[in-house]
Amino acid sequence: MKVMILYGQSLSLNVRDLAEAAERLGHEVLLGSILNMSSYVDSEVSRFWLGTREVMDIDVCLLRSFGPGSCEELTRRISMVEHMEFAGIRVVNPCYPFRRARDKYATQYVLAKAGLPVARTFTTESIYRGYEMAKEFGESVYKPILGSRGYGSLKFSDPDLAFDAYKMLTRVGQPLVIQEYIPNPGRDIRVFVVGEEAVASAYKYRAGGTWKTNVAQGGRMVAEEVP
Repeated sequence: MKVMILYGQSLSLNVRDLAEAAERLGHEVLLGSILNMSSYVDSEVSRFWLGTREVMDIDVCLLRSFGPGSCEELTRRISMVEHMEFAGIRVVNPCYPFRRARDKYATQYVLAKAGLPVARTFTTESIYRGYEMAKEFGESVYKPILGSRGYGSLKFSDPDLAFDAYKMLTRVGQPLVIQEYIPNPGRDIRVFVVGEEAVASAYKYRAGGTWKTNVAQGGRMVAEEVP
């Protein structure tokens, strides 16, 4: 099988591991940055290139990142991946589920609609509305709307400290995603789902002295069957 793996601006260790695993299974792997993808459409045909190589013959595209960029650049990349799906290329994860999973605001309302419990979440671009909600929540967490590995997430017990942080964040164009802080027993749960089937699960344990369970923040992940 021909597998194309699209990453963001730079090739990460995770992407290398994914490519090596695919090659060990006997697949042909094409690695590339989504920034180097080009596309063409007319009334008869759709075509796609990674650099100068046409890639209509691939069996599956593993999408790892939309990469950094302006609103317009990201809009083109999202539309291009959706175009690939329309043209019959299997993309994993599909474009819009991938986008929603990256967007912490979208993740909350999608999970809530599916009937799953979510933390109380407030989004705004007003520091004063954010301040009011920080007071209402008591302990609160600010999260970057796009982010991972726990980077940039801030926990507040004092709403005035939260207000000062919100001023700085909005000055650099960051919307505010504010959640109530929900204490946990020192770990959280990650479940991997393929289609409708849960295929693997793990506990993520936080490091001592921190509230974050992210592995990048010193946490550790342990495979575990979750009921």
